[in-house]
Amino acid sequence: MSRDGNKVAIVTGGSRGIGAAIAERLAGDGFTVVINYAGKMAEAEAQVAKIRKAGGRALTEQADVSDAAAVRRMFDAVEEACGGVDVLVNNAGIMRLATLEASDDALIDSQIAINLKGTINTLREASRRLREGGRIINMSSSVVGLYQPTYAVYAATKAGVEAMTHILSRELRGRNITVNAVAPGPRLQLSSWTASRRRSLTASQSSRRSSDLASRKTSPTRSPFWPVRMAYGSTVKYCAPTAGPSERFPQLIRTRANEGTSVMNNKIILVTGASSGFGRLAAEALAKAGHTVYASMRDTKGRNKPHVEAIAGFSRDTGADLRTVELDVQSQPSVNKAVEQIIAAGGRIDVLMHNAGHMVFGPAEAFTPEQYAQLYDVNVLSTQRVNRAVLPHMRRQKQGLLVWVSSSSSAGGTPPYLAPYFGAKAAMDAIAVQYARELSRWGIETSLIVPGAFTSGTNHFAHAGRRSARGGI
Repeated sequence: MSRDGNKVAIVTGGSRGIGAAIAERLAGDGFTVVINYAGKMAEAEAQVAKIRKAGGRALTEQADVSDAAAVRRMFDAVEEACGGVDVLVNNAGIMRLATLEASDDALIDSQIAINLKGTINTLREASRRLREGGRIINMSSSVVGLYQPTYAVYAATKAGVEAMTHILSRELRGRNITVNAVAPGPRLQLSSWTASRRRSLTASQSSRRSSDLASRKTSPTRSPFWPVRMAYGSTVKYCAPTAGPSERFPQLIRTRANEGTSVMNNKIILVTGASSGFGRLAAEALAKAGHTVYASMRDTKGRNKPHVEAIAGFSRDTGADLRTVELDVQSQPSVNKAVEQIIAAGGRIDVLMHNAGHMVFGPAEAFTPEQYAQLYDVNVLSTQRVNRAVLPHMRRQKQGLLVWVSSSSSAGGTPPYLAPYFGAKAAMDAIAVQYARELSRWGIETSLIVPGAFTSGTNHFAHAGRRSARGGI
């Protein structure tokens, strides 16, 4: 996003619940917030007054998002009042539950009109009007993947929202506008709907839920400083940024409107597998953006010594704070030592980018189980080693960002002869989503980056076809 410090965000359905919480956070981060409402003006005005009392900037704009003409008028009014729009948060929605058999036309049509058509209407206007570096955030729901009875119509509309998120992110490729979907779990303290539902929970139901959580028989060995019990409810963020040149990567780190805030400046970032390829490109771009970046790699005094020297030269030539650190993601002692070194030097780690990985090429049948396991270790277990070293520090900080470099295979691109690699990336994606749910309570965010095929600037395929990596073919 640009650096003028005057960002404008539209939050549909922003007068209460999750929308109100989002509006307050954006206003606190320096945005001018436009609170959209459909009919309850008093609630919207009260929310604006609350934001202004806290020192933020906010205004209201009435529009029924299911009405395309009303949405156009809303964008017109915001552009006239504020000069443009930078962020759209599609939060407006309704949930009416019934079995499919009992769902009448009114129940179906109302949810499709607001949740699905309303999102289409706002996305269409945002696609045409958002300024350079804009952000679109669509609110989905965790029920999309839970398949709970009575949620069929609501979950179907939110599944449509997620599909549009993926597609629009590709359609806006090259315009430096990202499109993301957020899938919240139950948030009893925010939603008026869940507040009423909460009252219907009996004491025995609450007790049984607590008992179920406490009696699960499978639990991992605790990472140091891990809390005794997780809070009920979760927030998951699936990030689907549009593809673009590597110099745009630092915008993932820039989540605040005011460039003067301490949250924005001089992040300490650890990038694994940064000797070449995406890791090297990201590390250089982030360092040039003003962050302190540790480009990790193994064997810094051996085969990667030329990369260490090249990075040192890059730092001298550009004045960027890009450093190398010895880190073998397949060795927990090596990971621990590297993290301790970074903490000793800077006192914290703000961002961890999981980039280290390896690709092999050949028929799926040709690889032995041991070779599959080795690739899983490099691409999946490596992230767990680094997480266990870094996350205790992020939890103490009450903030952080995990960036996981995935593969286009997770978005449906599955050419043959890459089965071990694609399988490992799918596993990594699943773990990343679970981490997002577990870490949100500490203010630690999680993003997945899904690169397409890059034909230059990386060494992605440099070793994939070597005999040592061919699985014996």
